Amino acid sequence: MMKKIKLFGTLLLFGVMIPALGQSLTSHYFESGHVRLHYMTAGTGEPVILIHGVTDNIPVCFQQPLPPTGTDFMTKLAEKYQVVAIDTRGHGQSDKPTGVESYGKVMEEDIIRLMDHLKIEKAHLVGYSMGAFIIGNLLVNHKDRVKSAALVGGTPLTKQQFYEAHPLYQVFVKTAQYLANESGINPLLEWYWSTRQPVPTKEILDSLSQQILEGQSNEALQDCLIGFKALFQVDEKKLGQNNIPVALIIGDDDPMIDFIAPFQQLPSSSLVVIPKANHLDILMYPECLTAVEQFLQETQGLSGRATPAEH
Repeated sequence: MMKKIKLFGTLLLFGVMIPALGQSLTSHYFESGHVRLHYMTAGTGEPVILIHGVTDNIPVCFQQPLPPTGTDFMTKLAEKYQVVAIDTRGHGQSDKPTGVESYGKVMEEDIIRLMDHLKIEKAHLVGYSMGAFIIGNLLVNHKDRVKSAALVGGTPLTKQQFYEAHPLYQVFVKTAQYLANESGINPLLEWYWSTRQPVPTKEILDSLSQQILEGQSNEALQDCLIGFKALFQVDEKKLGQNNIPVALIIGDDDPMIDFIAPFQQLPSSSLVVIPKANHLDILMYPECLTAVEQFLQETQGLSGRATPAEH
């Protein structure tokens, strides 16, 4: 069932869907190792790859109609670009393997394999939350494949920032434990909840968790969350050695803003802070899509054009 929930004026994007608008989208699958991954394509032009957040999927993040026009990320960007959106492993219509080793760094390699599958030499990358964690790693480990990177809702922790008891990583650990014991994602929702909204009750969090997790694999999500540890090992020295344009787009009510400094200090980075937006609803702000559009326009035409895609 596809739903959109509005609670206390906050639109929640974790795994809550509404029907996509009528769009000329096509759906495809490819094999990454032994895992079958789903992706969707639309439009022509320079390639833009969209990567969603944890517990999300393509419709949740990139096919939500935005005010005032009712357009969405995929439709709007497909007017000028070849848009490719992926359901990451463990999510959406992709396979949901178990085992922590099935997540983490291999999710980075999935993006490279998708690009190889489509014969894309370089691409603009746009990632939300977990998608931004993946892209942050690609900037270091596969910088030759990245034209530009828009990181929405945060960045991964660097090796220099990370420690086992880091509050951000512990949120993911506690959520994995809660998933195993209580079949919910309450700690994650609490962490990202807007400071401008009333503190949610356990009943509210339980209800949201049930709706978000409907049809998902709790075990796969647990392993995915624990696997973030491998994504929180970005080397700051190597990160600073490239001049790839990076846009950091974040709400002023998002706790992730406390951890973006290493990426903000990059020579080719820019920061867009969206007033009143929080982590859970930033993609529903038209200003977010506008910031992505403007960034892509500024970075369009960089070296490394795509060859025609083979689906």
